[in-house]
Amino acid sequence: MDILTKLPELRNVIREVRTSLHDGTHMSDVLDLVARKATEVLDARGALVRVINLETQQLEFCAAYGLDKSYLDKGPATNTALIAQLCERNEVAIIED
Repeated sequence: MDILTKLPELRNVIREVRTSLHDGTHMSDVLDLVARKATEVLDARGALVRVINLETQQLEFCAAYGLDKSYLDKGPATNTALIAQLCERNEVAIIED
């Protein structure tokens, strides 16, 4: 996938998410939108959004699109090395599997 060809579509997605945030849309609905749009723009089979719970140090499920229920039922991610890396880099990670 050439990211440059996707730039106009990515801008539209960012605009749509920003509008949802400004309209007072509930955060869970915004995260559902992010998962759906990420799947569409990246031509992926699905997407999963997890957020780090600073108290438990686990990546907890927040939103998903296009994934099987059995995958979603696996529970929170507890790989502390991965979580520490993500916190240190302060960036989004796309994990292809």
